[in-house]
Amino acid sequence: MDSIDVKSLEITNPKESLEDLDPEGIGQKTRAWAQTPYPCDMGLNKLILIYDGDVELLRAEAIVNSTNEHLTKLDYVKKLAGPELENFVRKKLRNCPTGEVRLSPGFNSNYKFIIHAVPPKYKPKYKTAAETALFHTYFRIVETMMERRIRTCVIPVLATSNAKSNMPLEEHCHIQLRMLRKLFERKGNEFDRIVLHVDSDEALKVYSRLFRCYFPQTKFDEELACFLIGPNSLGGPNGEPLIPERQIRIKSKPTQCLDKGSIDLKTGLDLSTVVGKTPFSKMRDLHEIQLARQAMPSKSNLVVKQFCVIC
Repeated sequence: MDSIDVKSLEITNPKESLEDLDPEGIGQKTRAWAQTPYPCDMGLNKLILIYDGDVELLRAEAIVNSTNEHLTKLDYVKKLAGPELENFVRKKLRNCPTGEVRLSPGFNSNYKFIIHAVPPKYKPKYKTAAETALFHTYFRIVETMMERRIRTCVIPVLATSNAKSNMPLEEHCHIQLRMLRKLFERKGNEFDRIVLHVDSDEALKVYSRLFRCYFPQTKFDEELACFLIGPNSLGGPNGEPLIPERQIRIKSKPTQCLDKGSIDLKTGLDLSTVVGKTPFSKMRDLHEIQLARQAMPSKSNLVVKQFCVIC
């Protein structure tokens, strides 16, 4: 069967009807914006679409494989690429940290490259860290695309092998779509088409609803975004998670922003947290201070040690 170039996939127009809103309980939500934070831009809309069919029928420069740190989860890409992929991963790539990606050839598939990405596992207790790691994973995917000049890619909904530890789908969707929207606003000329692949009815329902908020095609979509995008959910310049009420920003290692020339594709974003110069950040527990003082050597010990070194 002939494959379909992702650039030739047609973008369908969403329906404009209040019947589409009522099942989602929009009438119960509070309006967060006077006007949408993401206005309609047909140029950006041409760069991205949702696809719920068989990825084996598509043809692109790259496809993303959601895997684990040992790169043993190959699933559908193994079927697409053949046994050579497994041998390459085992001998050449071996492993990959959470939040990072590794690149392999596409071998017998319709894709030139396979980008292996390791998303985080999700625990409500560490919600902020998981959201940051997930953003970092998606950001590393697009960084790798720009580094290798990959202009077309199929990206699935990244998930871990343990369904119980997956991030709630709606929060996951916000992080991915927000990052891509802000990326396209700055670096849209670096891409031809990114296809978001969803493989379940639940994912299709959530993504279809939120997709039209971040990439609206009509005034109706812009109105929808005013209710579905929260007042504190815009993120940082690249879409990274922010926590304004605690003045904490998930910050990258020093790199150039996407809108200032080339970016450093080697350093990427780390998972550090910058708290800022607040009284809270300077506080130390009294017990910790006492222990630190006890651990310090006395002046006599320092003199003897220094004397021995000189001798």
